Amino acid sequence: MIRSSRSTGSSRNGIQYLVYALFAAELVLFTWQRNYFGPYISPIVLYGLAIALTFSTLALVRGREWVLPPAVVAARDRAIWPRLVALLTGAIAGGWYNTNLVKREIRNFRPILEFADIIPALQAYARRWLAGAEVYAPMTWELGYFELPAYLPGTWFPFILAEWLGFDYRFVAWGIFLLGVLLYEYLLWRLRQPWLQTLLLAGLPFGVFYALVTTLWGYVGITVEYMMLGYYSLLVVGILLRSWPLQAAALLLCVLSRYSLVIWAPLYLGLMFFYDSRKNALLIIGTVVLGVVAFYIVPYLSHNWGLFMEVQRSYTDAAVYEWKHLGEDGLPIHPYNGLGFAAFFYEYAHGELKEKINLLKTVHIAMLLTVVVAAAVGYVRQRTPRTDYRLYVVIILKLYLATFYAFLQVPYAYLCTLGLFMSVFLVLITVQLSRTEAPQPLVSE
Repeated sequence: MIRSSRSTGSSRNGIQYLVYALFAAELVLFTWQRNYFGPYISPIVLYGLAIALTFSTLALVRGREWVLPPAVVAARDRAIWPRLVALLTGAIAGGWYNTNLVKREIRNFRPILEFADIIPALQAYARRWLAGAEVYAPMTWELGYFELPAYLPGTWFPFILAEWLGFDYRFVAWGIFLLGVLLYEYLLWRLRQPWLQTLLLAGLPFGVFYALVTTLWGYVGITVEYMMLGYYSLLVVGILLRSWPLQAAALLLCVLSRYSLVIWAPLYLGLMFFYDSRKNALLIIGTVVLGVVAFYIVPYLSHNWGLFMEVQRSYTDAAVYEWKHLGEDGLPIHPYNGLGFAAFFYEYAHGELKEKINLLKTVHIAMLLTVVVAAAVGYVRQRTPRTDYRLYVVIILKLYLATFYAFLQVPYAYLCTLGLFMSVFLVLITVQLSRTEAPQPLVSE
């Protein structure tokens, strides 16, 4: 017989509110109450929240199709103006307030080199490129010490314009973040939510950003990590808008800025190839491969094929340094910040520091492979109706990034913000699908 629609609706509402509660708990424990349960329990709780948030959203979208309403709104749609006013109010108010916040943070962090070497290193890349010098040479004189050039082109190339025109690099990063949020707002407009939901969802990315800036010292002042939030937002929006050019461009930016996506990407492209459009999958793969070859391998890596392994060794050396960087309590500062499992390996793994770090690196890769392989098997073994693969890969991306940063050798708080920010899209998906009818499962009498 058919399960009653009232029972199904109640179950769906319960999952919906669970997703909101899990997101709120994750946000609070990452920001205002970071390390609340101590360096050993806090990462377990945060990672557990990410897992629960992932599986709750998967339960909601099970067997569902991602239906995108037409871009053209009918003239007889009387709700268009309340929605438009709500969207503009949330987006403009959030953008205006956070832009002023960014300006204040930038003014408060000068000189930059006094606090960190992230932006000085980016300046070195941009200035070398503009001068026609070797970009990927050790940065000895620019930083005052020996440092291998570890940043990929997608991390430093956007700042060439800032260097050329003479304005602050951090405004470029903020502009890329705003671009990602702008397309998020366009996606929200396409989803045609009621005005109140539209207002709240329009301000959600800015609310999360505000929480990060006000609780992470120097998040805007000494890093450009919010640029990565923009890159990944472009990718997720491209997937949900079903735009293969946007997906290709965003995936290329993500791959050219970090290696972190290389294990998740085959899942995403593989499901697209087998369950949607082989043509689009091949177009995206071709675009990304050609882009990596044209913008990284040919101009830079081909001149020093050993650079990749040299950089990996430098990451290990940097991790050793951070594991020796002790706070007032005599413990490493970043591994014990409550965001990752590095503290467990520091405390309980056997061997020297480098051996402990290498063990963590092995576990790190194994966990990422486990997430992706389990996700692939889980999708293939689904019964019909099958979950729309777009929803599936976006939700799995949240779990993948949470796993990536939880098992990172040095879980810097500013890096881990990317995994948190992906929860914004899970909330968006939850709100949208909670308004549409789920397929009615059959149960035996």
